[in-house]
Amino acid sequence: MRQSEHNGLFADASISSNIDRTMIVSTPGTAFNAITVGSYITKKRWTDLDGNNLQRPNLIVNSASSFSSPGPTRDGRIKPEISAPGEMIAASYSVDAPPDPSGVSIFTSSSPQWPNAYIAQDGKHGLSQGTSFAAPHVAGTIALMVQQHPNKTPGEIRQSIILTARSDSYTGSVPNDKWGYGKLDALASLQLLSVNDPFSQATVPTSMELHQNYPNPFNPVTLIPYSLDKTSQVQITVFNLLGQKINTLFQGIQNPGAYRIIWDGKDESGRAVPGGIYFFQMTAGSFSQTKKMILLP
Repeated sequence: MRQSEHNGLFADASISSNIDRTMIVSTPGTAFNAITVGSYITKKRWTDLDGNNLQRPNLIVNSASSFSSPGPTRDGRIKPEISAPGEMIAASYSVDAPPDPSGVSIFTSSSPQWPNAYIAQDGKHGLSQGTSFAAPHVAGTIALMVQQHPNKTPGEIRQSIILTARSDSYTGSVPNDKWGYGKLDALASLQLLSVNDPFSQATVPTSMELHQNYPNPFNPVTLIPYSLDKTSQVQITVFNLLGQKINTLFQGIQNPGAYRIIWDGKDESGRAVPGGIYFFQMTAGSFSQTKKMILLP
């Protein structure tokens, strides 16, 4: 801790070592049913209002933004759930709040050489950054999903966004504390909602059934649906091609109803398993059913 003394009081104190930058996602992002959005960089070059071709050479396109707070929550839940473009985003500004040379606008440049550096060439958009610029990508995707599928529940929409998230060399193995389940894939999220989902029926199932996982093939997560027509001791297990148990996803008593559970491509120790063919099995009393799924490398 660095500090200076002024009139007997400590001023300008700041933490200089042993800084813990984990679990800093804050409310309302820590809410259980909220979709919390992280930010990543999609460009570092642009043309400003005066026709200057500018860049921020320190930025790495497709990498996470330094200001994007990592999780998890203090009770260990994955946060953020998803990441979207949020740094150097060109967004239209209101005629009631144009760029202000006096310095009060978020688009004002501090450089006298390039006074309009953060005003786009068309004069109608400004460049800025923040998770508040990433969140609208997800909100817009959700608006399209609700428009096309007005009967889908908030839980189904949230699940669709998580299940279709993209991973790459920048996200690494997901889910993780910085990226959540990966990068938003708006089109895939919309397409997944169109899948014939056994959970669109509100009635109590009339039989025991293990449904096919979706998406399939998948990477890195998939959803496994199943139905119970009576109260049962249920176990959902994943096996490899050799019949070796990889992970027990659920074990316990459940009442009649339609259920689903996520497998994130990891074993019981939390290690990511290699791509390939796997089997998932449901046992419920005397009932047993097994299906095949494909994890993409």
